[in-house]
Amino acid sequence: MAGMLVVTGLAACMPTNDLMPLRGEDPEALALSAQRADWTRKTGATRAFEQFWTALRDAQYDECRTWLGPDTQAVLAARSRQTGVPVGALLERGVEGLSLPGADDPLNMLKVATVTEVLEDQPFDPTRTRTTLVVRCEGRPDPILVPAVATAEGWRVELVRAMTAPSESGGQVLEAR
Repeated sequence: MAGMLVVTGLAACMPTNDLMPLRGEDPEALALSAQRADWTRKTGATRAFEQFWTALRDAQYDECRTWLGPDTQAVLAARSRQTGVPVGALLERGVEGLSLPGADDPLNMLKVATVTEVLEDQPFDPTRTRTTLVVRCEGRPDPILVPAVATAEGWRVELVRAMTAPSESGGQVLEAR
């Protein structure tokens, strides 16, 4: 009798594949999600990009600026000091020094682009503080690779690959090429 209880208990603890994958890789599990299937692909970083792109497209430059990461903010502040032009006006006109793989002038390109898909380049990892977004736009065969960084305020989009080296540059932003 005791042996039967042990066997029953062990059988109840056996692993099963009845759970739906978190990211929806399984087409059958994704079909179960129906209209919520898009939720399985969105992350904080992809939502931050969508908020940034919506504000940029709608010419809401102050809102757009809030979705930019610290490295991009530093480049914008430096350009604003150099030119005497407010950051919002720089975002409207375009900013020299912002460049991404697949887009030499990401601001002006994204203003007119129709973004069709935004995904992280790797599976979701809740411990990650940096990621790369793969942004596909209508009429462009190659995606744009957009860095994103987690800050105290949430995920932010970077439009420049930059690094801060306080010991070498006195806290200035050095653009990485």
